[in-house]
Amino acid sequence: MKILFVVPGGNDLGGIITSTEQYVAGLKECGHEVNFMTVGFGRSGTRRDRSPRGKFADEFTTGEGTGALMHPTQGWRGEQRLSLMNEAERAAFIHIGKKHDIIIWASMYGFRNPDTEGKMDWVEVITKLKGKHVFFIHDDHLPERYPWAYALAPFAALMVGVQPCSYDSLEGVAAPRAMVYTPLPPLPRKIRAVDDRSGFFMCQVWKGWKNGHRLIEAAPYLPKNSVTFAGDGIQLRYIRSQDKCPPRFQGIWDAAMKKQRYAGVLQEAERDEYLVKSKFLVDLSVRHNSGQYNRIVQEAMAQGCVVIADPEFISGRTNFFKPNVHYFPISSDDLTPDMLAAKLRSYDSLIRKSEYASIQDAARKLVKTFDRKKLAERLTTILGDPYLQAVDKSPALLKKGWLEFQRVFGGRP
Repeated sequence: MKILFVVPGGNDLGGIITSTEQYVAGLKECGHEVNFMTVGFGRSGTRRDRSPRGKFADEFTTGEGTGALMHPTQGWRGEQRLSLMNEAERAAFIHIGKKHDIIIWASMYGFRNPDTEGKMDWVEVITKLKGKHVFFIHDDHLPERYPWAYALAPFAALMVGVQPCSYDSLEGVAAPRAMVYTPLPPLPRKIRAVDDRSGFFMCQVWKGWKNGHRLIEAAPYLPKNSVTFAGDGIQLRYIRSQDKCPPRFQGIWDAAMKKQRYAGVLQEAERDEYLVKSKFLVDLSVRHNSGQYNRIVQEAMAQGCVVIADPEFISGRTNFFKPNVHYFPISSDDLTPDMLAAKLRSYDSLIRKSEYASIQDAARKLVKTFDRKKLAERLTTILGDPYLQAVDKSPALLKKGWLEFQRVFGGRP
């Protein structure tokens, strides 16, 4: 196939950036021709001198799949980029799209932003390329936060859930749906045993539901230099702010940093180094849905770093990741900071070498199913199925999409 892989603009894209690199690499490894592009939504033409600037300028590297300059939180620079609200660039996108078999949209929520609200211009690229679109859904927000996307389903070749909860949210869409997951690069052949590891690691795009603040609060009760925080995001920026920190978070960062450390925003290679030497990855995320996992969990398991996570989130109702088999369970909702610290210390001190090795092996066996080439093959095989069709269309869901699309963008696609 000839594939156009497109990422709409947005802030704090997080795992979408790194997963895009892996999907593009996997599709290329399967022999497909893949072209990469980002799209914006300004009326003016796209700047052609887009190069890294500011405090992250020196941290951009060449993306493994896209070949563009890439940063795990800042996205891409120097890649092909067109604005879908600019008439000439929109026409250029349609011209390019016609030359491809499919167009993969890495996310959908980027279509709605201050430049598009109440405006329909961008929709032309969807309607004029009907049947070429593959829309990725990464979370469980579709029914509540962007139900207007249901209105685009009739123009799609496929709508893909990359989490159990996102697949479930597509039930009833007026398009074929599939479950494909988030891809990983090939696993390292060797990993460190527990004796060569130490400490707790937390790395994420910081958002409220990921509950990173709970580990910050527990950090003073843990041994000195035993916790490393990394990453960035809206919650962490508020927590660390001198003038915008919410009252309930006042002082917790300074207290944590007296004993622990913050490694900042990490490149993928730097992140992997921490996962190689850390004993545990701590992920306290909670969203009550049918199953979701953060990409860092896959990456930790690939590197042999045992995960400590909340079963309500990582397993959900699917039990895809099994507690005490693939990871250690913890629920921080009902634990005070000192109790959370005590629970983490107990895992650290009481785990046997054989138990740690068993979880390493089981977790790595599980995440082999996320190999980027395997998932790329799965995706293109599904797309090549001549019998693929939507079997669970819901007229009510499509009508809801139309009504919401009308409200947000001022018309119907």
